[in-house]
Amino acid sequence: IYDNQLYNVSINDAFRINGASSNGFHYGLLIAQSEIDDNSDNFENIDIKNIAGRLKQKVINDNSYVGFISTFYKDFNNSSRVYAADGIFNFMNNKLKIDTQIASSSISDINDNGFAQSYEVSYTDIIRNSNNFLDNNIFDIWINYETYDEDFYINHTGYLQRNDYIFLNFGLAFTENNPNQFSIYRAFNIQFKETENMKSDRLNSSISFNWQNTFINNYFFGFSYLHTLPHFDDWLFLDYDYNYFINNNSPIIKKSESNEVQISFQTDPTYKLFLDYSLGYFQNKINDNGISYYINLNYKPIEWLSIDLDYKLDDYSDKYNLLKIRRYYPPDLGNTIREDEYLFSDSEIFKKQITLSLFTYFTNQFSIELFSRYFVYENDFSPNAPYYKLSDNYIYPDLEDEITNYENDRLLYGVDYSSLEFNCIFKWEFDRKINLYIIYSSFKGVNGMKFDNIAKFIEYEFDNDLSNPSEIFYDKSIFVKFDFLLNN
Repeated sequence: IYDNQLYNVSINDAFRINGASSNGFHYGLLIAQSEIDDNSDNFENIDIKNIAGRLKQKVINDNSYVGFISTFYKDFNNSSRVYAADGIFNFMNNKLKIDTQIASSSISDINDNGFAQSYEVSYTDIIRNSNNFLDNNIFDIWINYETYDEDFYINHTGYLQRNDYIFLNFGLAFTENNPNQFSIYRAFNIQFKETENMKSDRLNSSISFNWQNTFINNYFFGFSYLHTLPHFDDWLFLDYDYNYFINNNSPIIKKSESNEVQISFQTDPTYKLFLDYSLGYFQNKINDNGISYYINLNYKPIEWLSIDLDYKLDDYSDKYNLLKIRRYYPPDLGNTIREDEYLFSDSEIFKKQITLSLFTYFTNQFSIELFSRYFVYENDFSPNAPYYKLSDNYIYPDLEDEITNYENDRLLYGVDYSSLEFNCIFKWEFDRKINLYIIYSSFKGVNGMKFDNIAKFIEYEFDNDLSNPSEIFYDKSIFVKFDFLLNN
């Protein structure tokens, strides 16, 4: 995305080499050149260059190393460089572990270099000769600290969910094998997480407790509880344009204190039929609440056939659900100053996802994998439901008296959306060094419509009905991939 326009990019050439030596030295290099598929005169130079290099050397013992990574990116508009050093060090027979990384980024049109750092220290040992219930428990204690300043950016060649935050996590865990005659494994942990931005606005603060038990028949049961303190959302909407990532002007929205519980259950995974089930419930201080559950069924009737069915559902209320952002340039201010208007709706959200996959071997060299996923998102609000508009930072949005463009809101901002995707992968393994893949992929998405079932969704074709506007998306692709190993 550049200047609010979407452009396709194709890879022209790419080269990768990696290897290792007998003394624990590893190296890797990736070079790629791509270009923007654009036939207009929007760009003088449409080439994009990427380089990534990695070095790693074993030190102290087999479980410790130091490493260095660097990336370079350049396109028609800007360039970036990233340098990072990292290391993992194990001491005291691997009981004490130190994991650390520091990184620096440089963007061509940003004056200051970005900086990030991550440090984690953990200790693991077993409790012996104790006369209480913790005897023979393996205990883990850890503390993790991370910072990413406002100018740190690696997303040209890499990925960072966000910058401008400080993260702290510490916790304690106990695990025990064969704790009693009914169980073969038991574990519980408690941990605290705190996240702030560089202005010390609390972005998350939570404490959680998790307990799980695997029984003698390999059945599993788990319970978790999460309590989240009041906090703020300072990145309500994140644009994909890196300029917004660096120069973020998003408002700061108040978020309510909440509680969440979840239970999980699994049957014996070694059986032909395996069940994985979880149920969750949450509620916050402004009376939002909801449930979520997940069901996975895996069936292996014969050794060379596996059938997997997933069903996931989320049904919850959201009083301050972000509906859209109106962006406009006031005439009296010229075209250089943009004003954003954030609109929220009191909504009932429903999300459903059904996934079916099948994997089979016809021979030792030939396999087929089928994958299909049906997704539904519905946001039920009406012209009579409350709308809210943000008037100031650090507060909840204010009630909006008048509703405009209700039908356009439903279409333009994805209030009702359904999609179906299908993938088929044929794989031939000529020997252990050579593989050939043929992949067929198809996709259909409809925005602005609700469907009673998947059959009506499949049958639906575009209808230019202005009283009930909708959008429809299609995509079909075939990929061929060939890989081989030069030596062992």
